[in-house]
Amino acid sequence: MSPEGSGGTHFMSIYKDDDVAHWRNLTDKVHEAGGKIALQLFHAGRYAYKAANGLDPVAPSPLQSPIN
Repeated sequence: MSPEGSGGTHFMSIYKDDDVAHWRNLTDKVHEAGGKIALQLFHAGRYAYKAANGLDPVAPSPLQSPIN
């Protein structure tokens, strides 16, 4: 994932090495409770917009989603 494809700061992100360490506590706690955890990939695509993260969005289409 890249920050340009993020849905914004309210989404969990993992695109830098530091992010792995950031989410390690959550993963450890789930494992300690006997649970399993998996990473779900998400790219906002045409639903991304600059106001969400301050970066120009990257999407397969230059057309902004009509929902935004």
